Amino acid sequence: MQRLLVIFFIIFIVSSCAHQPVGVRHGMSSAAAGVGHLLLSPLQIVAGIAEGISALPYYLSTNLHQVNNALEKAQSRITIAETYESAYQLNFNDKNSSQSSAQRFKTMQQASTYFQRILQAKGVKNSHYYYLTSIDSANAAGYTLFAVIYRPYSKINIMDRYGKVHTYTKNNRLFYEPHYQDASGRTLDTVIDWAGLARQSIHSQKAQALLLTLASNAVIQQKRSPEYWQIEARWLQGEYPAIMQQRQHDIEKKLYNN
Repeated sequence: MQRLLVIFFIIFIVSSCAHQPVGVRHGMSSAAAGVGHLLLSPLQIVAGIAEGISALPYYLSTNLHQVNNALEKAQSRITIAETYESAYQLNFNDKNSSQSSAQRFKTMQQASTYFQRILQAKGVKNSHYYYLTSIDSANAAGYTLFAVIYRPYSKINIMDRYGKVHTYTKNNRLFYEPHYQDASGRTLDTVIDWAGLARQSIHSQKAQALLLTLASNAVIQQKRSPEYWQIEARWLQGEYPAIMQQRQHDIEKKLYNN
């Protein structure tokens, strides 16, 4: 009798496993950070550049030297090695360069400083007017909406929802949020690229170097993302899960020919 029960139990377990769909995805963890286990081929590494900063999670499990080699062979305008040299003043081939935690940014002001160094080294005109920005409304849930912008001003006047005007400079945190227009109705920001990312996915220097490299290439390629303003409105309304899942679907379709 005991042997019969064991046989029935084994059959039940096998049957249950057989009904689990292959490649099943698990909500937001998949949309944000669950793709980090995938290794990219050289062709996929290069293709990811065209997808901009939203492709960052797909690079995380690929060796950074492999990423750099693929970009160099494809003659990418900005490689990982150039990011380390320009942004961090580090030799990428130095075995200790990727271990330098002091080089990680913690604010968008710090990130923009690194970003502008790369663009300046590449001879980008008005490089000091390009910024990395963020919308932090979903930070508590673990997600941030990033945008690469061009804003030809160092001081801006912004009207809040209550009609009060605030002046922000590069020393103010809210300067590093995207702003469609100023208090007078003048258009401010041109959005180059954007991405909704899991906060845990951008803590390492490796991830941040990838972010800076992808963002810099987006500028060089003269990418534009006018759809950002609709995305931001939806993000602020709490639709970030749907936004990130749709973006993940779009990127995977291009990288993996799904």
